[in-house]
Amino acid sequence: MGGLPAELLQWITPDETAAEFLQRQCLEAVPTGLPFIDAHVTLRPRHILEIVGPAGTTKTEIIIETAANILCRPTQGADAQQQDHVVVVDCDGKFDILRLLQVLNTR
Repeated sequence: MGGLPAELLQWITPDETAAEFLQRQCLEAVPTGLPFIDAHVTLRPRHILEIVGPAGTTKTEIIIETAANILCRPTQGADAQQQDHVVVVDCDGKFDILRLLQVLNTR
Protein backbone atom coordinates (compact mmCIF):
# COMPACT_ATOMS: atom_id res chain seq x y z
CA MET A 1 0.00 0.00 0.00
CA GLY A 2 3.02 2.25 -0.29
CA GLY A 3 1.72 4.14 -3.35
CA LEU A 4 -1.57 5.27 -1.78
CA PRO A 5 -2.09 8.86 -0.61
CA ALA A 6 -1.91 9.26 3.17
CA GLU A 7 -5.57 10.35 3.41
CA LEU A 8 -6.76 7.22 1.62
CA LEU A 9 -4.45 4.99 3.62
CA GLN A 10 -5.79 6.47 6.87
CA TRP A 11 -9.39 5.96 5.69
CA ILE A 12 -8.93 2.26 4.85
CA THR A 13 -6.84 1.39 7.90
CA PRO A 14 -9.10 -0.47 10.35
CA ASP A 15 -9.64 1.08 13.76
CA GLU A 16 -11.10 -2.07 15.31
CA THR A 17 -10.95 -5.80 14.67
CA ALA A 18 -13.91 -7.79 13.37
CA ALA A 19 -14.23 -9.42 16.80
CA GLU A 20 -14.36 -5.99 18.49
CA PHE A 21 -16.98 -4.81 16.00
CA LEU A 22 -19.17 -7.89 16.52
CA GLN A 23 -18.90 -7.65 20.28
CA ARG A 24 -19.91 -3.98 20.16
CA GLN A 25 -22.87 -4.73 17.87
CA CYS A 26 -24.18 -7.80 19.69
CA LEU A 27 -25.00 -6.38 23.10
CA GLU A 28 -28.61 -5.30 22.62
CA ALA A 29 -31.55 -7.63 22.03
CA VAL A 30 -33.62 -6.94 18.91
CA PRO A 31 -37.35 -7.42 19.51
CA THR A 32 -39.28 -8.68 16.51
CA GLY A 33 -42.41 -6.85 17.63
CA LEU A 34 -44.34 -10.11 17.52
CA PRO A 35 -45.16 -11.19 21.10
CA PHE A 36 -45.51 -14.88 20.23
CA ILE A 37 -41.90 -14.88 18.97
CA ASP A 38 -40.38 -12.47 21.51
CA ALA A 39 -41.79 -14.53 24.41
CA HIS A 40 -39.73 -17.53 23.29
CA VAL A 41 -36.71 -16.17 21.39
CA THR A 42 -34.23 -13.41 22.15
CA LEU A 43 -32.72 -12.19 18.91
CA ARG A 44 -29.51 -10.24 18.80
CA PRO A 45 -27.59 -8.84 15.84
CA ARG A 46 -25.95 -11.72 13.93
CA HIS A 47 -28.73 -14.13 14.88
CA ILE A 48 -30.69 -15.97 12.23
CA LEU A 49 -34.39 -16.69 12.56
CA GLU A 50 -35.48 -19.52 10.27
CA ILE A 51 -39.19 -19.96 9.76
CA VAL A 52 -40.31 -23.24 8.21
CA GLY A 53 -43.65 -24.92 7.70
CA PRO A 54 -46.18 -25.99 5.11
CA ALA A 55 -47.70 -23.58 2.60
CA GLY A 56 -50.37 -21.25 3.91
CA THR A 57 -49.09 -21.00 7.49
CA THR A 58 -48.24 -17.25 7.37
CA LYS A 59 -44.47 -17.71 7.24
CA THR A 60 -44.10 -14.82 4.78
CA GLU A 61 -46.30 -12.50 6.85
CA ILE A 62 -44.23 -13.29 9.96
CA ILE A 63 -41.06 -12.39 8.05
CA ILE A 64 -42.58 -9.20 6.64
CA GLU A 65 -43.91 -8.06 10.03
CA THR A 66 -40.62 -8.89 11.77
CA ALA A 67 -38.58 -7.04 9.12
CA ALA A 68 -40.90 -4.02 9.25
CA ASN A 69 -40.83 -3.92 13.06
CA ILE A 70 -37.03 -4.02 13.09
CA LEU A 71 -36.64 -1.45 10.31
CA CYS A 72 -39.13 0.96 11.88
CA ARG A 73 -38.08 0.72 15.50
CA PRO A 74 -36.92 4.00 17.01
CA THR A 75 -33.23 4.42 17.76
CA GLN A 76 -32.01 6.51 20.64
CA GLY A 77 -28.81 7.99 21.98
CA ALA A 78 -25.59 7.51 20.05
CA ASP A 79 -27.31 5.13 17.60
CA ALA A 80 -29.98 7.67 16.59
CA GLN A 81 -28.21 8.37 13.29
CA GLN A 82 -27.93 4.69 12.37
CA GLN A 83 -30.57 2.58 10.70
CA ASP A 84 -31.22 -1.08 11.41
CA HIS A 85 -30.83 -3.61 8.62
CA VAL A 86 -32.59 -6.86 7.81
CA VAL A 87 -31.42 -9.58 5.44
CA VAL A 88 -34.03 -11.94 4.00
CA VAL A 89 -32.67 -15.06 2.31
CA ASP A 90 -35.37 -16.15 -0.12
CA CYS A 91 -34.50 -19.69 -1.18
CA ASP A 92 -37.45 -20.20 -3.51
CA GLY A 93 -37.79 -16.71 -5.01
CA LYS A 94 -41.31 -16.13 -3.71
CA PHE A 95 -40.70 -13.30 -1.24
CA ASP A 96 -42.74 -10.26 -2.27
CA ILE A 97 -40.64 -7.14 -1.66
CA LEU A 98 -43.59 -4.97 -2.73
CA ARG A 99 -45.63 -6.39 0.15
CA LEU A 100 -42.84 -5.42 2.54
CA LEU A 101 -42.83 -1.91 1.07
CA GLN A 102 -46.63 -1.70 1.52
CA VAL A 103 -46.27 -2.60 5.21
CA LEU A 104 -43.40 -0.13 5.66
CA ASN A 105 -45.39 2.67 4.00
CA THR A 106 -48.24 2.22 6.49
CA ARG A 107 -45.94 2.90 9.46
